[in-house]
Amino acid sequence: MDSIFDKNISTVYNIFGILGLICTLLNNVPQLWTTYKLRIVKNFNGLSLILRLLGGFFYLFYAVGISNLILIASAIVSVGSSLFLCYYKFILIVNRD
Repeated sequence: MDSIFDKNISTVYNIFGILGLICTLLNNVPQLWTTYKLRIVKNFNGLSLILRLLGGFFYLFYAVGISNLILIASAIVSVGSSLFLCYYKFILIVNRD
């Protein structure tokens, strides 16, 4: 894992992976910011958040297993945003009510 690029695939596919990572990050930022500012998560389905978190962990383990830095970064974004939303949904908001 000495480079972010996977040497087993072409540069074009590596660039697509990086673009996917950027889109994943940009997709999560507005929701996380809104949740942080407004502290409103009651419309989030709890089961959906748990499945998103579980899937993210599986994806992260897979990415680590194949030693692909782009996938690892993407999975970390997914798991991190899922943990953030779960924290607000199940811990912070519940304790506030």
